[in-house]
Amino acid sequence: MCCFPSSCRPTGAVSWLASWAAFPFMPLLSAPMALLSLVRAIRSGSGWAMTRSTLLSPFVLVTVSVAACAVRDYNRGAAVLHRETGATPERDAGWNVDPRTRLPIERVTASCGARRFVRRVYDRVSSRLCRRFGPQVGSWKGALPSPREAGEALAQGRPVTLEEVRHASGAWHLAHCLGMIEGSPAQVPALRHGEFHDVEVIGTGPRFFVVLDSATGRKVATYGSLPR
Repeated sequence: MCCFPSSCRPTGAVSWLASWAAFPFMPLLSAPMALLSLVRAIRSGSGWAMTRSTLLSPFVLVTVSVAACAVRDYNRGAAVLHRETGATPERDAGWNVDPRTRLPIERVTASCGARRFVRRVYDRVSSRLCRRFGPQVGSWKGALPSPREAGEALAQGRPVTLEEVRHASGAWHLAHCLGMIEGSPAQVPALRHGEFHDVEVIGTGPRFFVVLDSATGRKVATYGSLPR
């Protein structure tokens, strides 16, 4: 015989609150608490308790909210992908845009807890939107050279001076991207200019180059970092 009348059975409210309290710091600890809250809500037979433990759980509510933000940013052309410093996948190492989705890559410091959960949800939703509906507004949709192809294009191209680069098409994009320091010419690495299909490539070699749209001169992608 049950010791609790149906109206006095635990509804999982305490577990639900505990899951919210733990979520910002340890989502893995929050998960079993959210599950316990759901089980107790079902056993209690309370419709409100079941609604609270499902739709208002941190995993559901936060996921829906973050997904909505990703959709909004995609529609505005402002979605980005997050890459933790030192943990970038090999396939897009060094790029400032994801070669597949063409989303800009934002480098972030390693984190834990809810922040990492939020970033993963945002990145997954943004990536799937691009794969389903195409690159977001403003993204470059043409071909991007691989590091090997860019290196070959630069080798077959011609050397350029920093002054030439500054006055060339899209030079201010390059200068802004690199953050080149004014000073001794010895501090400026040897730059070369090459062409690959409908883009121009300016850089030092396969480890660093900037891709410019030949038609407009606008910067569409950067690979690597300026040698120091």
